[in-house]
Amino acid sequence: MPDFYALRPSVAPWGDYGRILRDGLIKIETIDSGTVRTLHRTGPYVPKMCAPFRAIVVADDLRAELIGAKFTGFTLNPLLVRKVVRIDWQTWDLTADDPKEYPPSGNPEDYVLTGVHDAHLSMELPKLWVLDAPSTPGLQVAGTDTFYWARHPRDDVAREHTIHWFSGDLVRWLKDRVDNAVAFKLIQPR
Repeated sequence: MPDFYALRPSVAPWGDYGRILRDGLIKIETIDSGTVRTLHRTGPYVPKMCAPFRAIVVADDLRAELIGAKFTGFTLNPLLVRKVVRIDWQTWDLTADDPKEYPPSGNPEDYVLTGVHDAHLSMELPKLWVLDAPSTPGLQVAGTDTFYWARHPRDDVAREHTIHWFSGDLVRWLKDRVDNAVAFKLIQPR
């Protein structure tokens, strides 16, 4: 049986504060009578792949490589970047117990929710995409991060609910291309 990994956000400096600074925040908004996923994040740093609240966000250069590599089980759809707040947090001491600055409210989400949008920075960021995989009902073993092999669609990416499983081939391909904003946990299908 091939190897599979569950994708997770990696550990970020300063816990939820670092996770919001690094990955941003996905919101569901109504725009023109439809619902759209939007991203609110900081810049200028943008990881090539990150997982804000179980969405998988991919930067444009990685998207081009993924398309060329012909992996299966997902599509890459444009992501509307609604707000970008200039916080160059990567220059902070990443080993410190606390971030250099906290949002005034003390809530991690307020780095992006109450911060001021920087239109110029927004235009400098790479185009961002969301990796979408269809949900396979009954795939996940309840209460675990593994899946039933008999129900797996045999693609490189499979999903049920909020867990995405990546094939070992895809994970090995990604390891040299993505920074440390995501982690892959080896799992044993049942």
